[in-house]
Amino acid sequence: MNAETLTKFYTDDHHRLDSLFVVFQDFKGKDPERAKEAFQAFRDGLEQHMAWEEAILFPEYEDRVKNPDDSVTEELRTEHAQILDQLGIIEEKLKQGDFQTAKDEARLLKYLGAHNRSEESGLYLKMDVLLTEEERDDIYTRMKQAAW
Repeated sequence: MNAETLTKFYTDDHHRLDSLFVVFQDFKGKDPERAKEAFQAFRDGLEQHMAWEEAILFPEYEDRVKNPDDSVTEELRTEHAQILDQLGIIEEKLKQGDFQTAKDEARLLKYLGAHNRSEESGLYLKMDVLLTEEERDDIYTRMKQAAW
């Protein structure tokens, strides 16, 4: 059995992803190829993280809350789309050899910061209260099975 809370797991993953983004930023001016690789690792990790949330965590939340006025997951999905759009903008610039992405990065970090705070102070905490340890373990199992 895994005693780790969803809040801890997902918050730790947010920090891991933040670290990957910092690596990208550090290499941008020094080693363009390594910067691209770091950005791709960040993007892949973030997409996996969001896929777990949308395919597994959000439906579990919706099944338990069943409140038509609770639009938390709808808002989070909208934010995921904004984040993906911003990732695409940066990725396209990098493909063209344009590393002048500071404004795009700032916009992405603004979206991510607000989004992560919302998840960490709301959805994850609620899920930790709503789920039994066995249900949480089942979520971890399903996430492992869905990993890329």
